[in-house]
Amino acid sequence: MVRGRNWSHQVCWMVVQKSVILGLTPREIERDLEPSGPAETTIHQILQRFRHGVALTGRGRARRCDRALQGDDLLLFMRLIINNPLSFLDELQSGLASLTIQGVFDGRRISTSVLCSTMQELGITRRKLYTLSHHFCELKRMQFWTRYQLGYTIDMCTFLDESGVKKNDMMRQFQYYWRGMRSQNRAIWIGGRSHTMIPYMSVYGVIDWKILRAKRNSDPRGTNTNQFKRYVRQCVVPHLRPYPEPHSVVVLDRASIYFRPDVIEMIERTGARVLPLAPYCPWDNPTEYLHAWVKAWLKRHQVWVEQVGAIRAIGTAFECLPDGYARRTIEHCGY
Repeated sequence: MVRGRNWSHQVCWMVVQKSVILGLTPREIERDLEPSGPAETTIHQILQRFRHGVALTGRGRARRCDRALQGDDLLLFMRLIINNPLSFLDELQSGLASLTIQGVFDGRRISTSVLCSTMQELGITRRKLYTLSHHFCELKRMQFWTRYQLGYTIDMCTFLDESGVKKNDMMRQFQYYWRGMRSQNRAIWIGGRSHTMIPYMSVYGVIDWKILRAKRNSDPRGTNTNQFKRYVRQCVVPHLRPYPEPHSVVVLDRASIYFRPDVIEMIERTGARVLPLAPYCPWDNPTEYLHAWVKAWLKRHQVWVEQVGAIRAIGTAFECLPDGYARRTIEHCGY
């Protein structure tokens, strides 16, 4: 080992790599670099320079930062955070560096540890950002329920929605296995065609349903406009009555295929009305709970479903709905 020498940049980075990557202690690094390497105290200084972000070469000691900003520096830092609340730590450092160039911080270096300590003392933390769309949806939801309470009853409303069913929806995802071991099931995956189920329900039960099969394997489009128009004409319109009789209101979510002008005209021609749900509020649509019940039933009878096929299995699931399920589900949604 050699003392009192200004080591080259290459040797300093070799020390840093052995400490950070290999996890060696300064004494182990000294033994590894003998006989012409730096001493243990010099290795300590090099690593200290690396931790504080200063130049690795040179005789000056690494200058420590204050634990937190104080006085005018604290006010400037608060103003920087208020003006840039979405910034990362490195962006805050860059902003403070620009102030340093202007002479505000008198050339002092601000490290990330100082920034974290300062924000901790100020009570500032990094939180999940929620946009105003959530409040907008809640406002629309309040308007929907106000409109429902002023002009509609539970007997008038009928509900319509679609849901896709794929092979993985019919398979169980959990099994018993030995503790401490990963549960695995090796099988050859055969991708079957996806299906779309469209139930039409009211407080008196599931009025009608239809099961559509995708034209191609794993078709992501689901129900297209022509299929939905045909379903409304054949399965929905015959059961509608003029408002305000029972079955005189169709509650739909805001999918684009539901609000085609010809679809709305087809429904209103019978004297019924269309009541759109609030945006992004699926819990107000009872058909969502019906879809979940059907998929759970398919998982419970997985072996039989694989034998008879998806179309027959989904139809049997609708026939096995318990008595009063539709009324309980609709009342659970708040109608």
